[in-house]
Amino acid sequence: MQPTSFCLLMVYKTVKLWKVSERDKRPEGYNLKDEEGRLRDPATITTLRVPVLRPMDLMVEATPRRVFANAHTYHINSISVNSDYETYMSADDLRINLWNFEITNQSFNIVDIKPANMEELTEVITAAEFHPHHCNTFVYSSSKGTIRLCDMRASALCDRHTKCE
Repeated sequence: MQPTSFCLLMVYKTVKLWKVSERDKRPEGYNLKDEEGRLRDPATITTLRVPVLRPMDLMVEATPRRVFANAHTYHINSISVNSDYETYMSADDLRINLWNFEITNQSFNIVDIKPANMEELTEVITAAEFHPHHCNTFVYSSSKGTIRLCDMRASALCDRHTKCE
């Protein structure tokens, strides 16, 4: 059996989790199915067979696993998996949301730069990235050329950055 990988993809305002795997063997000798994959009548089964794995050409499969939707108003510009491998963040022009891989219908807003009056908008978020080792720390950049370092231990809503460069 080949290793399995997972891939996060952003599509418009939605994030999708895909399982990507490789197979180079196929099972043969089903008890409840014939060789074409059709179900057999259980009344006609008189013996049990032990299935075996036969070699086959390498096949790559991608299977959708989860859809994380309805949390962004604008196009998502970046996603970043946390070093805890339990959470990830997605960023659009004005907000950054924190997600748990097990919960598809709820996220937590950790950065919100949307002004009360959209005419006062002076910058947008261009990218966001978790620290590679410290799961509570992340950075995000803006269209003004600033990079802001945030620590989620200080506040659940990181609208006041720890450091700005």
